[in-house]
Amino acid sequence: MQRNARTAFNQLKKSQIHVIDHGSRDANDGAHFLLGCEVTGDDRLPAGDYYLDDFGVRTLVSDILADNGLFAEWVNPAIIGVYDA
Repeated sequence: MQRNARTAFNQLKKSQIHVIDHGSRDANDGAHFLLGCEVTGDDRLPAGDYYLDDFGVRTLVSDILADNGLFAEWVNPAIIGVYDA
């Protein structure tokens, strides 16, 4: 994972956002890592919801990603991929 993506990943994890490290950019169409959008039953927060502002992505998530030169894009209704801006 590139340095900017690793920084964003760690910042999101510290913010209790549900982050998923799938190991390889090839594993998910070039995404650095994934964000979970379902309630998990633990302390992690879903990264997005279709009814949230900023295209369904939590503002905190969008801000952290933008600060690191990244953006979020929905992969399916439960997963957001993180890509280079």
